[in-house]
Amino acid sequence: MTGRIEARFEGRVAVLQLMGRNGSNPMDEGFVRDLDSAAAAISTSVEEGRTDVVVIRALGRHFSVGGDLSELAHLPDPASAMTRMTAFAHRGIAALHALEVPVIARWQGAAAGGGIGLLLVADIVIASRSASLTAGYSAVGLSPDAGVSWALSRRLGAASAVDLMLSNRRLDSDAILAHGLAAEIVDDSHLDERIDTRVAQILEVGREATRTTKRLVRNASSTTLEDQLDEEAIGIARAARCERFISAVTKYAGDSRGD
Repeated sequence: MTGRIEARFEGRVAVLQLMGRNGSNPMDEGFVRDLDSAAAAISTSVEEGRTDVVVIRALGRHFSVGGDLSELAHLPDPASAMTRMTAFAHRGIAALHALEVPVIARWQGAAAGGGIGLLLVADIVIASRSASLTAGYSAVGLSPDAGVSWALSRRLGAASAVDLMLSNRRLDSDAILAHGLAAEIVDDSHLDERIDTRVAQILEVGREATRTTKRLVRNASSTTLEDQLDEEAIGIARAARCERFISAVTKYAGDSRGD
């Protein structure tokens, strides 16, 4: 099966688009193979300086309901198939986590299982009021994959992450916001408009500042304050040489003379 995920490039924005069956984007073998190749294409575009923001969006009612048990049920050795599929999925997930540019996720409907891992590669998650999260793994006797244990523990803390994964509790949009799993919740009809606004805001900041900001925040938990201050000093000096800051200073100087 092909055509489950595609990478589109629209100017300085890359879009990772999920195009799953029945509006639910189940993670079958076609899905994870396409995820691997699409993530590699986006990584190359970022490394070559052609992409400054990535948007993950899903067609249909749901973001992704996770692993496709209906496909696995018809295979002679589901465990071997899962091992093979996990290799593709994890390579794609790791590539998306490693991106140097901001990643925004557009979340509508359900996110479950490995779909949560894909969702949480994003730095900024904008969710609709229809959004919900259910880990799903414990309901079928599985442990997490797709980086879900890693991402949830960092967002929620270890105790809350274990509780959520083993209890299989469903979080609605209010709980998603309260747990910090989304930056904001908007009406479904305004979701695309809000994504476009956030993309435009990031592009306006400029490449040097956005990449440096993401790197600093990513490294903050694993470095000392002294090292972080050194990196901040280097980063802000580089950004100060860029057009965005020079234009702001020039405008400020002109406004000050006018006073």
